[in-house]
Amino acid sequence: MEITESPAHRNIKAIKVASGSAFIWSLPYRLVSFAGIAGSVSYDPRREDDIDIFMIANQDCLWVVLLYALIVRRIRGFKEICLSLCMDRSFAQGMFSESLDRLTARDALRVIPVLGLQYYRDLLQLSPMTRQNNVVSPGAATESARSSASMKILNFIAYLFVGTYQQAKTRMANHELKASGRSHECFEARMGLHHFLLDSLKYQIIRKEELLNDL
Repeated sequence: MEITESPAHRNIKAIKVASGSAFIWSLPYRLVSFAGIAGSVSYDPRREDDIDIFMIANQDCLWVVLLYALIVRRIRGFKEICLSLCMDRSFAQGMFSESLDRLTARDALRVIPVLGLQYYRDLLQLSPMTRQNNVVSPGAATESARSSASMKILNFIAYLFVGTYQQAKTRMANHELKASGRSHECFEARMGLHHFLLDSLKYQIIRKEELLNDL
């Protein structure tokens, strides 16, 4: 028996997709290769779910874009927005061509593209787990032109500032979750100059279960 979304769930999803799209179009899109909506909203969201944003910045621009995004999120009141999966082009190319597992691949195929659709289609072709029609045509996804020296410097400064802020915010959030008996909702902030990922304990458990099922 086929399970379909109820009208109420479709309405929640439409509202969250519209909000996520509005946030994405407020970003400095000339510095962004791709941005879309991932996580539960790309499946069947509940009213209380966050809107997870998957964003790929141009090379050596990631933390400048993240700083801008955090400011926009605060000023314009996008409280549901969660910048959970952000990287630059070189990191995205490596992830899709080398390290996608079955769970990540399934989620990647469910992402709702908002900005940079053709680039994302090319990116999906890099992995045999997300490649469509067995055709290899990576195109622009393999190009990662370097930015200017001044942008690299700005990006590094933003990395130091925003990275420190995000680590502190993560520790505080996890402390509050543990204090309220919600340890299962804790998450880890994984970051470097070319990536920023929020990896939840729940997602880690699901990934391990998927790997065990593959053995």
